[in-house]
Amino acid sequence: MAGQQFTWQEDDFSEVARSLALLIQTKPSKPLEVLTDGWERDLLGCSLSDHVALGQLLFTAAINLQGRFDLAWLPKGELAVFDGLTSRTAVEEAIERHFATDAEEEKNRLDRGLLSDDPLLRRYTPNPLRARPLVRGYGCDYLIPVTSAVLGKVSPMGLYYTGQDHYKKRDDDDQTLLAFTRDLGELFEQYVGRHLRLLPGAEVYPEIVYGENGEKSIDWIVVLPGLVLLVEAKAFRPPPASGSGRSRRSRRSSTRSWARPSESRSPTPRS
Repeated sequence: MAGQQFTWQEDDFSEVARSLALLIQTKPSKPLEVLTDGWERDLLGCSLSDHVALGQLLFTAAINLQGRFDLAWLPKGELAVFDGLTSRTAVEEAIERHFATDAEEEKNRLDRGLLSDDPLLRRYTPNPLRARPLVRGYGCDYLIPVTSAVLGKVSPMGLYYTGQDHYKKRDDDDQTLLAFTRDLGELFEQYVGRHLRLLPGAEVYPEIVYGENGEKSIDWIVVLPGLVLLVEAKAFRPPPASGSGRSRRSRRSSTRSWARPSESRSPTPRS
């Protein structure tokens, strides 16, 4: 337990289960823009269940085989658990598309400014192994230096960044990416409401639209005996500089973003 919490402050298997619960099993309250029929194959190249199952397969291999994975190790019949990834070729294509990287690719990301080489900011930037947890070039197989990063890749947060990379490459104006984040926000809000309705003795009400301009209240109002709980189901991803707190400019930027969440970065699912 200490190892899990000290690494990512997450419960790995709960995060993995949440991916399907959030994106497949939760019904939106309004039509979605991007996460419509066919979105799984467009974004992932396979079903979400296959994507998550592949992450679990890689994680299991890593903890049992000294942090390595080789397709040749798979016994016959092992791929029967997948819906579409039923051949080693299909599994390898999925790994290369979403999970694998090498030192040269990460150096290119650093050169393009996608990663920081500032020693004071590096701790606040995304760990590149969370985006690509398998590394080529250290033997004939894949090296998996941080096993828990594999499950992080197929968690809701990992899927957010997968979508960010995918839709940024598709559109120069980021409109599809913004629609994608709105869809995630809608599903996350409804997912939180599902859990709130499980509270015994609670009356749960969704947001209320009021006023001449159609203002909206807090996302969820939970009425309990002797207590009314107000829940806003959103989260903000602060930029790395604001995490360090070392500059007045970054602190002002973070303060403005918190004060006007609708003008800040699009919210991402976070429980």
